[in-house]
Amino acid sequence: MPLPLVHMTITDRMFRQKGMEVNAPFLLGCISPDAIHMRENTTREDKNRTHFDIKEGCTVNELFQRMRPFIDEHDGGQWNMFALGYVSHVLTDLIWTHTIYDDFKRKATADHIEDLRTLYYAETDQIDFNLYRNEPWRPQAWEALQNCAPPTVSSLLSKEEVEKWKKRILEWHTQLEKEPCIEPKYITEENVRSFIEDTSVQLVRLFEQARCF
Repeated sequence: MPLPLVHMTITDRMFRQKGMEVNAPFLLGCISPDAIHMRENTTREDKNRTHFDIKEGCTVNELFQRMRPFIDEHDGGQWNMFALGYVSHVLTDLIWTHTIYDDFKRKATADHIEDLRTLYYAETDQIDFNLYRNEPWRPQAWEALQNCAPPTVSSLLSKEEVEKWKKRILEWHTQLEKEPCIEPKYITEENVRSFIEDTSVQLVRLFEQARCF
C-alpha cells in the first residue's frame, strides 16, 4: 500500500481544494491505520481489523459505508477530523490497490521479477523520500504532527501505538541510509503524483456528498 508521504500529500491536496489549512488531527488520522506495526507480535488479522477488512472486490462506496459508523462515533470536535483522516487512509489503500499496485504487479510480473515485495518497497520508499524532500507543505506538517496528541482509536489502536508510529514517521526520512537512491521504473513519481491528485478529488467529493467534510 502507499507509504506515509502519499497519504499526507493527499491530505494536503484535499484541504487545498477546500481552501483550508491542513487540520493536524486529520493529518494524524491519515497515517494512523498503519500504527498497528508498532504492536508486538502483531498478526495479519490485526492489520485487517485496523483497515476495516478491505477486500479487493469492494468498491470505494461500499468500504466508505462500512466505515461510516466509525466517523459517526467521533462526530463533533477535532477527533471527527481524526476519524475522517483515518477513513481517507483506508479508502486510499483500496484505490491504490486497484490502480498503482495492480499496474505494478502486472508490469513486474511480465518482466519476470521474482521478488516483487522487495522491488515494491524500494520503489515506494524512493517516492516517499522524493515527496519528503520536495513538497513545500511538508515542514509545516511535521510541526503540526509534533504537537498533535494521539487518541485511543476505539478498540483498534492504543494512543501509545499511534504516538510511536507518528514518531517513527517524523524521524524516518532523516536517516539517509534508509533511502534506496534508485530511479523507480514500475511505480514512477509521475504516476504517483497523478494518483494523488485524482484520489484527493475523489475523496473530497465522497466526503462532501456524505456531508462530513
